[in-house]
Amino acid sequence: MTKKLAVFLFALLVVFQVNASSPKRMAPTYKVIFYNIENLFDTIDDPYTNDAEFLPNGTYKYTSKIYQTHLDRTSEVLSNICEKDAPLFIGLSEIENKGVLQDLIKQPSIEKFNLGIVHQNSPDDRGIDVGLIYNKDICKVIKEEYLYVSIDTVPDFRTRLILHATFETYNGTILHVYVNHWPSRREGEKESEYKRLKAAATLKASTDDVMKKDANANIIIMGDFNDYPTNASITQVLGAVDYKNMDNFKSDLYNISEAPVGQVVKGSHFYKGEWGNLDQIILSKNLIRWLGIGAVGGVPYTIYYNEKMLYTDKNGVVSTNRIYAGTRFVGGYSDHLPVYFNIRF
Repeated sequence: MTKKLAVFLFALLVVFQVNASSPKRMAPTYKVIFYNIENLFDTIDDPYTNDAEFLPNGTYKYTSKIYQTHLDRTSEVLSNICEKDAPLFIGLSEIENKGVLQDLIKQPSIEKFNLGIVHQNSPDDRGIDVGLIYNKDICKVIKEEYLYVSIDTVPDFRTRLILHATFETYNGTILHVYVNHWPSRREGEKESEYKRLKAAATLKASTDDVMKKDANANIIIMGDFNDYPTNASITQVLGAVDYKNMDNFKSDLYNISEAPVGQVVKGSHFYKGEWGNLDQIILSKNLIRWLGIGAVGGVPYTIYYNEKMLYTDKNGVVSTNRIYAGTRFVGGYSDHLPVYFNIRF
């Protein structure tokens, strides 16, 4: 063996050993978050909506200082969730308009992310909307659609729009994102159920259209559904199957939302002494395959909270630490907890 050949083989062996011992670089993880942030209004009177309660001289005495506190609390939570990973999508409900979203993404704790906004005013009487914040470094909007929920027997029925935005990521992946805030149970669960069934049917018609065009479509559905994962609107009308009951991908949609085990918090929302999962994330079958959900190795869906986001009463009952207790400002966070899952490309 010549001296030159020996040197070459030795160098090759060193390179091989370095490469073999070097850890492989993992693709970055991004957060997909949904958060009902409890009435994020500005302090400006909108003549087209019934927002009088949330003005400085209104029922809630909603001043600029309270508005800023609300922005601070919300951005703090989002920053904590994204402490190690950047956000990809942040779906929000109970926002008044695009302006409050613009103010939110300018908050110091999250302005480091290059965030864009998808929003359109809803026909809701109080001006309550849904909105979507997205990471402009990772994806771009290629289409926006807003679904009206109408009920033939109630011609003056008005509720939040269902937001549908289509994105293309930096690597060419197409993602369909839906943000929901379905009609409340204020009139009673059974008395108001028909409204949520109609919202579910409206959403289902849209996702069916997407799946008809592309059976492998990547669909993310998130929102405050004002129904639970086992209610008819979710299981029967929308057809979202619990991901733990995997059926060899016979279904188009799978619900990854579940209550935490062994924790004081057993849902994303506390009402009349009980925790429940009103805030849910539902994925198309192709995304379930992509993320490997259903395999052994961890829960894909997380309800985020820390001590400051919870309130313990004198009887030891733990609930959410709200912005308002009745009409009294208490400076908490929200009457809901945010939910999220991780995604890699």
